[in-house]
Amino acid sequence: MNGSTKAVERSGASCVLIGSESLAIQCAEILLEKGLDLRAVLSPEPRIAAWASAHGIATFAPGKDLAEQLRPIEHDYFFSITNLAMIGEDVLSLPRRAAINFHDGPLPRYAGMYTPAWALIHGETDYGVTFHEMTLAADEGDIYVQRLFEIALDDNSLTLNTRCYEAAIDAFGELVDRIREGRLEKRPQDLRERSYFGRHTRPPVAAILDWRRPADELVRWVRALNFGSYENAFASARLWHQGRLYLLRTAREIDAEAAGGFGAEPGQILSLDEIGLTLACGEGTALKLEQLTCPKGLPVSPRELGQRLALAEGDVLELVDSAQAGRIEALAKRATEAEAWWVKRLAQIEGPELPLRKAELAPDSGSTTSAQSLEILAPAAFVGHVDHWIAGFAAYLARICGRASFDLSLAEPGLAGAIGELTGLFADRVPLRVELDLSATSDEAVLAVGKSLASVRNRFTFLQDVVARYPQLARNPLLLAGGLSAVGVEIREDLAGAELPPGADSLLVISPDAARALALRPPVPRRRERRVARRGVPSLSRGIRRAAAPIADAPASRRAHAIACPARLERHDPRGGARSLSPRALRRSRCTPTRRGRRRLRGLVAPLSGALRACGCAGTSARRARHWPRQTGRHLSRSLDRDGRGGTRRVE
Repeated sequence: MNGSTKAVERSGASCVLIGSESLAIQCAEILLEKGLDLRAVLSPEPRIAAWASAHGIATFAPGKDLAEQLRPIEHDYFFSITNLAMIGEDVLSLPRRAAINFHDGPLPRYAGMYTPAWALIHGETDYGVTFHEMTLAADEGDIYVQRLFEIALDDNSLTLNTRCYEAAIDAFGELVDRIREGRLEKRPQDLRERSYFGRHTRPPVAAILDWRRPADELVRWVRALNFGSYENAFASARLWHQGRLYLLRTAREIDAEAAGGFGAEPGQILSLDEIGLTLACGEGTALKLEQLTCPKGLPVSPRELGQRLALAEGDVLELVDSAQAGRIEALAKRATEAEAWWVKRLAQIEGPELPLRKAELAPDSGSTTSAQSLEILAPAAFVGHVDHWIAGFAAYLARICGRASFDLSLAEPGLAGAIGELTGLFADRVPLRVELDLSATSDEAVLAVGKSLASVRNRFTFLQDVVARYPQLARNPLLLAGGLSAVGVEIREDLAGAELPPGADSLLVISPDAARALALRPPVPRRRERRVARRGVPSLSRGIRRAAAPIADAPASRRAHAIACPARLERHDPRGGARSLSPRALRRSRCTPTRRGRRRLRGLVAPLSGALRACGCAGTSARRARHWPRQTGRHLSRSLDRDGRGGTRRVE
């Protein structure tokens, strides 16, 4: 301890550290143990900020004004540990002595991102980590300390990253010792040996395995793309056959002659059992696939895979041709560039909470629910404006669930056309975040929905295996089952061909010209079919025309549950299970939220026309709405059509 105090007196070094992973905490503890003056820790991660606060160290999240945040803090050294954001010149000029970055690769080779995985793909036998001087160019600064080690034959990205972690702690200890002793030296990189891998650079053809390659190369791919149970923002080893996607966790090369692969064509199945799937590969080699999963990361046995894909011994797995490969790469590039945004959105996904909702879906079921449909006659104000339909539907949902922010699943012709037959690889439905201000007007609701639509359209879509690669997404049962929200919106030419998405209770289907729309919901029991048909779906004819009153002031009634609620009208019983509601109990239900501070109005849900009273059209009063259940469907349609407001009709 006395020795450490002496060293501090000799160096007098003060420092600031920025980082986002546990290695940053390990390096910060080394700084404290060796007596350096750690004056601030910058991190967006709560656990790192909590560690700094527990040690009495100033902490804040880095932002665009990072230089202004750091300027009052005098420091000799600036350490960047597992920080992926580029640091500007205004920050690099602040430390009096040096700005030092950690890179998980042996510079000048393997500069850039995901370099351990790239080293495995390329069959490297040695690897390392580097602490280097920070410059405006990524990973080009002079080297302070470097650690090299051999790559084991069975290393994958998880184990290699673990070894990098250990080497980094050892190398950082040496770096700090050199700072304390005043002998910190650096050497320039030989940039002629430099190889760089960009943030969005990925293996060719979206990492779909090409069976024409030799087995040892494919094994390297599988090991490189195996990150264990940790986050994998790089890629998965993908098996693609007849438009279906599966992921590979482990594979090994076996003797082709012993497996009966002599003369077999690449991709031909040599054997298939519970233990593994053996394939013939390029150059007369053979590969055994042992651990496979579905796109959501759930285990699939080799025999089960064969059953799902109708494969048997002697069959040949599909090979991606050059034309399709180029198209897949182009789409994968767009999806990869937007993946971080989609992951953040999917991690925060939250659908509207519908009254009396009861929907369950098994993980990886991939099934859709049969549905009944009701046609909605389009009001003139909505024709040609898809965003008006979505805004009206969103306002209605906000009204019945009492929430201003939620997600809908969205399917559009533009996205479907771009993906085409590759829906097994790229998601054809994306979450649309709706954020409404219930005190705002309907014009503002249209603007808010339009902004959300533009944001989603600019980011294309995401790969289907994103849930398997991000643990925070795999914890969401709905995402694991292939769903996005309990309520969806779909824009398509063939309205009759629409189906309820997985996990959805209702779907609004709109034609591209916004002239027609259908509401889909699960089928009702036969004894209730006539009653539900009478209640029907109220017209959207009081469409968004003028901003006259807040959305939250729309009157409530007990109409339109056919869109938003599943047909089986059940309610949770505190004593356990669910119980069916009688018509009288339905009339007394208090599911519908109303004005703040007042007792909820009776009824199930607010009609779309009532929710859009804010549009400037006089809506039916809540008092009169209580008597609507006594009307027949014929009288309701007649009363709506009298003023040219449209109506509803059942589609058989």
